Amino acid sequence: VQESSYYPQVEAISPTPPEPRDDSPDSSKNQILKKIESVDREIEKFEASIKMMEKKAEELEAASIHKAEAEKDGSSAAGEDEAKTKNRSLPQMIYAANKKKAEEAHKEMCKMNYPMDGPAFLPLYHQPSDTQNYESNKKIFYAGGLKMRLIQRLKREAAERHTRVDKINHTYSKLRSEWLKKVEKEENSKKHKEKVSRNRELFEKVFSELRKQREDRERFTRVGARVKSDAEMEEIMDGLQEQENEEKKMRSYAVIPPIVLDEVRRNYRYHSKNGLIKDPVAEYKEHKNINTWSEQEKDIFREKYLQHPKNFVLIASYLEKKTVANCIHYYYSTKKKENYKAQVKRRIRKPRSTKGGGSAPSQTGVLEVVGLNSTGVTTRGSVAALQKEQQQSGRPETSSAPNSPPPAVGASTLASSRALNNSSP
Repeated sequence: VQESSYYPQVEAISPTPPEPRDDSPDSSKNQILKKIESVDREIEKFEASIKMMEKKAEELEAASIHKAEAEKDGSSAAGEDEAKTKNRSLPQMIYAANKKKAEEAHKEMCKMNYPMDGPAFLPLYHQPSDTQNYESNKKIFYAGGLKMRLIQRLKREAAERHTRVDKINHTYSKLRSEWLKKVEKEENSKKHKEKVSRNRELFEKVFSELRKQREDRERFTRVGARVKSDAEMEEIMDGLQEQENEEKKMRSYAVIPPIVLDEVRRNYRYHSKNGLIKDPVAEYKEHKNINTWSEQEKDIFREKYLQHPKNFVLIASYLEKKTVANCIHYYYSTKKKENYKAQVKRRIRKPRSTKGGGSAPSQTGVLEVVGLNSTGVTTRGSVAALQKEQQQSGRPETSSAPNSPPPAVGASTLASSRALNNSSP
């Protein structure tokens, strides 16, 4: 074993010498003076905070006195509240509003000759336990026997419910035992066994795996009585585990219905008034006035609909204050009056003039097809309708010369028609 030839050198570091202490009388005097100055500064801070608190206390006292005078006068309270709310924070405004509501409620209670102790602007209690009603209810509950009567009522209801459940369980067990006896009698009958054997032979001829499963099950029942090896024991355990898992799965699939309610609970009714509209006509008029359309918005909708028929998502993007649902509702409420379909056809059938003053038949045909399918899908029926309409309307060139041959179809027209036919589903 070779020893390593690396020996790191460690330099000895001498400890730092302690700082020299100055025990001279001048240094101790300076330290005492510094401490005195810090104490004086703290005293000044406390005195300033005390003065501020005294000033706030005076302001609060003056405000309370002023408020009491304003309540007696009842004339300038509203103006002062409006002036104060400008300099208040949100929690102060909420507290003032709640206090004002409490005062109004106290005034209403005074009108009802409700016995109140103390001034009307003070709250009735800090905790509910401070009121007389709380103490009287407590005496009635404990000393008056209400607690015992309530306990007895709850016990009686629980006993009745327990008795009813036991009766239902007993009835179910009785009916189930009778049903099992009938099933066993039916399965052990000679007629049923013959029918099962015929069906088993028929199905085992068609499905060979059924026969294998039956043989394995019979062999398992025979081997269960006498186990000769560990392999047979493991096979039996696997079969029992599989049977147990199958039973658990079937139990999880089963749905246990709730117990039938008694007569008292069956008579309970819940009348829901959620979403009740007492005056549908007034509700409709109010909803109608909520979403109004200006003339400018109507013009924008009409223009964009003619450019993009039934593309309400794109149309709504041009209207700042309208949603897609508003556009759809406006379309179906005005489509009989505006007749948008005829406007779309009229806009698309308008011919485009060329430089020579003539018309471009190939572009007109393509536009006509797009106009018939507002969704943008070209179909064979639309192309056939276009060709039929062109044949019925006729061209000015063909009407001027009846004996002349039909005009030649341009290469662009043939290419566009072929492209349309190929794009159709």
